[in-house]
Amino acid sequence: MTVTIKDIAARTGLSITTVSLVLNNKESRISSKTRQLILDTAEELNYIPNQMAVSLVTKETKTLGLIIMDIANPFFAELSKGISAEASEHGFDIILCDTGDSYEMTMRSLKVLASKNVDGIVITLSDEIREEKMELLADFLQNHTLPVVLIERADRLVMSDCLNVNHEKGSRLAAEHLLRLGHRKVGCITGPAHLEATGRRLKGVMDVFAERGVKFRPELVVEGDYHIESGYAGTEKILAADSSVTAIYAFNDLMAYGIYQCLKDRGIRIPDRMSVVGFDDIFFSKMLYVPLTSVALPIRQMGERAVQLLIERVANRELPRRCDVLEPRLIIRESTVPPCPADPPDRKA
Repeated sequence: MTVTIKDIAARTGLSITTVSLVLNNKESRISSKTRQLILDTAEELNYIPNQMAVSLVTKETKTLGLIIMDIANPFFAELSKGISAEASEHGFDIILCDTGDSYEMTMRSLKVLASKNVDGIVITLSDEIREEKMELLADFLQNHTLPVVLIERADRLVMSDCLNVNHEKGSRLAAEHLLRLGHRKVGCITGPAHLEATGRRLKGVMDVFAERGVKFRPELVVEGDYHIESGYAGTEKILAADSSVTAIYAFNDLMAYGIYQCLKDRGIRIPDRMSVVGFDDIFFSKMLYVPLTSVALPIRQMGERAVQLLIERVANRELPRRCDVLEPRLIIRESTVPPCPADPPDRKA
């Protein structure tokens, strides 16, 4: 049988009003002794608040929505852990929606979360959401006045708080590392070309090459989609363009895993014949048969900060728009070494 405030009042001999004030954390002149009695009794009886009734009073459900592109991706799994832990610290529950990188599922998730009156939503947007689709999504959010934090993406149409990483710096770290080792023939497997993050990461690489006076070869740049298969296919294209390439930089770790598989199938050893760098530094990258050098993002911190931004927005809708940027760092492991002597660099950095 469900325990109610009436049951606690009957057990303690106090009025329903007194019990309600304490359990709803309302200001009152109730003594600390009486307050503790009520809390202890509620715990003893396994009292669970009726959140729907509470929300009618407080105008908050203490629930946040989380829309994730692909929960199977270790990056988003780790991000979700950070979000869930931080939300719990603030007394919020999470409703998780996995869109499978689909616009249609993103919109469906938004409608479900809006119908459940969540207090706000953290969103990672599908790569296919752009132009008209972005306009429709922005209209929905505006019409429902939902506080939102976008992670790893900002858009002029969605006037929400956002959280990004310094993509250019991350790529600069990767490029500088490879050039210091002596690599000059470097292939890149990027993310989708329309994404701002892809452009910034590519700019970071090109800027470092220009500053060091090293020729950057656009024909060794292949567009990927952040999935393992595109890392494999991208590696095939790079090797077809120039089989003497000595290093490949993937714009995320999953595509780097695809590079590993392709090189293994071709009998090309890492790092003796080919150095590989990834981006994200997800959990499995340090466990590969050749641990992966990768640009590390503070993934859990990103999740925590996203929740902080959202809860602040829920409490005060008048705050100015914020867009926080977190800094990456390079984790150097065994997948990067100087190029094989058979492929000497054509000039020094």
